[in-house]
Amino acid sequence: MIFGAKLQPDDHHWMRLALSVSKQALGRTAENPPVGCIILDKKGQLVGQGATALAGRPHAETQALAMAGAATKDGTAYVTLEPCAHTGKTPPCAEALIDAGIKRCVIASLDPDPRVNGMGSTRLQAAGIDVTTGVLQTEAERILSGFLHRIVHKRPYITMKIAMSADGYIAASAGQQTWLTGEMAKRWVYDLRSRHNAILTGSGTAITDNPMLTCRAPLSPANSPQRVILDSKLTLPLHSHLVQSADDVPLLIVVTRAVSEAQKAPYIEKAVEFLPSPCADGQFKLPVLFETLAKRGINNLMVEAGARLNASVLTTGLVDEVMVLQAPIHIGSGGLPAVAGADGLESVLKKRYIETKSCRLGSDRLVCWRLK
Repeated sequence: MIFGAKLQPDDHHWMRLALSVSKQALGRTAENPPVGCIILDKKGQLVGQGATALAGRPHAETQALAMAGAATKDGTAYVTLEPCAHTGKTPPCAEALIDAGIKRCVIASLDPDPRVNGMGSTRLQAAGIDVTTGVLQTEAERILSGFLHRIVHKRPYITMKIAMSADGYIAASAGQQTWLTGEMAKRWVYDLRSRHNAILTGSGTAITDNPMLTCRAPLSPANSPQRVILDSKLTLPLHSHLVQSADDVPLLIVVTRAVSEAQKAPYIEKAVEFLPSPCADGQFKLPVLFETLAKRGINNLMVEAGARLNASVLTTGLVDEVMVLQAPIHIGSGGLPAVAGADGLESVLKKRYIETKSCRLGSDRLVCWRLK
């Protein structure tokens, strides 16, 4: 629903451009939201655009205003999230828009952060700026879903990716690495990783597959999210790819408090970070862990794991989306199912999720599911 000043004919067009710009920042803004901003001059010509910068600063509005320069006078700003109204590590973006002489501000979504939460738009209106909110709000909140989840629900937005055979298996047998999907699907996975702040997997998968869990061509390692490994007893070998690459791509190992400082020392020398987390009956308390990761500023968490951890994470009921890549391969009896336990993946999906997308990626099929 649109609130505030009257909707103008081109508002949807320019907000779509701001949304497109914001997508460039997905997964790369630390704890800050991936925001896009478009600036038009008083004649309605595009003079500036910006997205939240790497690591979250400068903000999108600051970037766009800097590009526009003096042309901001009596211009219009399109922002995908309400401009901030508080002074943190940067001055308030609402004040920056006021100081730049903006005459009208169009906002997709209000910011539920208690430090903002309507105060940004109120400050703009108090300065005589026409404010319209709610333009393409649903589309904006999809892009902002990680940040919004962290602020409102105190946990990251969680996406699970599963690659499996046509008959529902992720490996030929437990403990055996099995390559399933083709090159196009792999490139899609790299892009998906780049749009997340962190990737979660278990020590069993990390040891069996010895993965990097990074983004590779056509993306660069700089697009790679932090890797988070659940390893209660610290069994991940020092020579693993994950540990050896920790100096380039952050690695966080979640352990119990029983793991000693002496055990951690050689890993810390490799730039590995540790996070002690509570366990019950030998299993991490995942909802507590997710809250902890949210407090560390993780907005979007991707799960790439094995059958047991997939089952444990799904059991929490906190997985927001499931992305299933199905390869045209049949493994047959003895294969390792995508989700361990009596309720397999198909049963869980039909009970709790709705299918939102289905397409081909080369020879593989991608099916996306969203929590009901």
